[in-house]
Amino acid sequence: MRMFSLCVMGTLVLLVAGPATAITITASDVNAALGGGTNDEVTLMNGITISTGPEDIGDLRVATNGGLMGVSADAGFLSDEIDSIGETVMVSFESPVRVTSIVIGLFFPAGVQMDLRDERGIVMTNGSACSSGCTFSASGSWTGQGSFGTSDDFGGFGEWTLNNPFGDSELTEMVFMADRIGGIPGDSRNSDFAIVAFTLVPEPASSALLGLGLLGLAVARRPRSRTTRR
Repeated sequence: MRMFSLCVMGTLVLLVAGPATAITITASDVNAALGGGTNDEVTLMNGITISTGPEDIGDLRVATNGGLMGVSADAGFLSDEIDSIGETVMVSFESPVRVTSIVIGLFFPAGVQMDLRDERGIVMTNGSACSSGCTFSASGSWTGQGSFGTSDDFGGFGEWTLNNPFGDSELTEMVFMADRIGGIPGDSRNSDFAIVAFTLVPEPASSALLGLGLLGLAVARRPRSRTTRR
């Protein structure tokens, strides 16, 4: 009977620590947390914090450009994008997560929206191959894992998606910045973009610990065998 109870509780541990639900954070969510205004930091659900990062240039801002809503910093040449003057946007997670996709917008190849070169962006993380920075370009290149592409004909919003960009790496931080391209003016004709959305999956470690705690509680409360007096 004891072995049966332990097996049942072991199954409960697996169920409690089963596949976590994906969470998508959009620019609209950030805008709601900001109250439609600006700030250098905002905290969302599940311990997710978005800020202007270690450089702390400007404030976070969510702007709508031609129908596309994106997260940016407001100190550069364009207040609706992360510009190449050193602006950064940092996303911090209270507990480790796996990022399954990132959507960026207003990201164009040379000759579109007055951009003189294919725009480039950088994302740095902890705990992945991008700890020193991985680069994505409007030429379609990406130096991280997964894939990077767009279905935009650039008559729209320059929207691109990074799919599974860091593999199975567990992250607690992402920092986004525009990659300034040398040889052309450091203004709005250089690299800039906005963050449209990202999707993450919380790592199940905390759920597993909860399941193990329930198992330990059940074992501790198991009735002890009685000794018959003679």
